[in-house]
Amino acid sequence: MDQKSKEAIFYQLAASYNWLESKKEKMEMLRNIEEIILPKLGIEPMHRKSLIRRLRKAIVPPKVKPPRGRKPKYHDLDKHHLKQVWKLSGFPCGKRLKTIINEWLEYYDCASDIKKHLRSMSASQMDIYLKQAKIDLQF
Repeated sequence: MDQKSKEAIFYQLAASYNWLESKKEKMEMLRNIEEIILPKLGIEPMHRKSLIRRLRKAIVPPKVKPPRGRKPKYHDLDKHHLKQVWKLSGFPCGKRLKTIINEWLEYYDCASDIKKHLRSMSASQMDIYLKQAKIDLQF
């Protein structure tokens, strides 16, 4: 039995378990799950507390944590225009591209905020963003 099937079964069991009100009804249902349902499905026997945790986990979705670290300053559109300017200017390295980008942006047609981002980008950041393009150019 695959993991998705097990999760679906535990979800159905948890839905009925959580609606029970008395402790006696819940204990009876746990006993039925341990003795009847799990062996029929071929799932290994579980300790009662582990079974309760598994039923609780089946209903409550896991918390999604926001990604750690600094938010990206430059977007894919900025990177795309950086590659275009790099190709038009004759494939210079990041340091040289940093020095000539102001002249090239006078004639390059794009939005003003993209030009602002390209002007503020450091030479090493340009090299990082152009790394894959340089590899693709070699092949």
